[in-house]
Amino acid sequence: MTDFDLSKFDLPPAGASAAEPKKDVKVRGLFDALLCLVLLYGAYAHTPVGAVLEYGVRTALGSKNKPSLFASFRGADTEVKLDAASFDGQSVHAADQLPSPIEDAVKLTKVNGELLASLVALHGSCELGGCTIKTPPFLEDLLEADLRDDTVPIAQVALGIAKGKRRFLSAETATEAMFIAPFVVERAVRQAEASGLDRPEDINVHSDFFPANIRRGAMQDAIQVLALYRMRTLAWPTPATARVTSPFGYRTHPVLKTRRFHNGTDIGVRTGTPLRSAHRGIIKRSGYDSVSGNYVHIDHGFGIVSTHCHMSETQVKQDQHVGRLDVVGLSGATGRVTGPHLHYIVRVDKKAVDPQAYGEAPRRKTKLDMDGKEPVTPKVFQKKNTPDAGPDANTPAP
Repeated sequence: MTDFDLSKFDLPPAGASAAEPKKDVKVRGLFDALLCLVLLYGAYAHTPVGAVLEYGVRTALGSKNKPSLFASFRGADTEVKLDAASFDGQSVHAADQLPSPIEDAVKLTKVNGELLASLVALHGSCELGGCTIKTPPFLEDLLEADLRDDTVPIAQVALGIAKGKRRFLSAETATEAMFIAPFVVERAVRQAEASGLDRPEDINVHSDFFPANIRRGAMQDAIQVLALYRMRTLAWPTPATARVTSPFGYRTHPVLKTRRFHNGTDIGVRTGTPLRSAHRGIIKRSGYDSVSGNYVHIDHGFGIVSTHCHMSETQVKQDQHVGRLDVVGLSGATGRVTGPHLHYIVRVDKKAVDPQAYGEAPRRKTKLDMDGKEPVTPKVFQKKNTPDAGPDANTPAP
């Protein structure tokens, strides 16, 4: 009988055959468990199911800081549903006169007063002793100081934003860093820069680089403040002296002669008048149709979109970035019109709203003007009747 040469076969050493398969099973089991955890985190971080879970946990814990389910189901955690109920009782107008503690903080730090007013409106109050807000979680990181009180004066908040602005080059990003750890914001901004994204300092741009628990948690406090600030600082697209020829709401159509809903505000301006962007944003569309004539849609972030219609010419292109008060075109009489004017539309969460109820409209409308009900105006947005009036002599701002 011929002997077989066993050296040709790759056999395990004696005594090892029973141990190694068990080791392989353990390694594979650990790998499968880690893979399951990664998949579960992916579902939590990038699907509405995760938002529902996060919302339920925070509700059970009694937390007010909960993710926006509306935004999550639309696939964008930075979208804010800015309907009338979102800021119930909060003014969305720029203030004619800010409370003196805010004005003093502006003089001291050069931080925008409307930003400070937005913080107070959502997280604090103005009383006889001054304006204070609930201490933001990471304000002490920006100030490099130990804060022990539950509330802080608005001047201290302004100082933190001013210091953060030198670090982040943007007051809005510094405000964001008060609610989210500054190092997390810095890392997200750097990642957005490395990805070649435009305006990486904007929260709508770099928020994709936040962990899911931050997007659905602390970031929600930040975007509420920044959204209100954006609404309060919307500029008027024409010179303030231009006359509103047809306001927002139902009217008899000048061409069709039927009662129809007017989804914007008509402003009488001569052909060739420069028309400006209400705020910084991105040109989502620039084109022509038989009704609107030459038109431009501008996305200002946080669900705010403005539209300029009937222009004689547009001076911007799709996907172009524009700044606040940048010229986007010239007024005209293109489309279905009876004469030269600007038909100006503001949409919030895709719903047309009255442009005169927002920002720096020269002839502003209050809630009383729009629905006949007495407006609720927080103290931060009220002003004194006369310079020598007592501290309680406040009347609602116009």
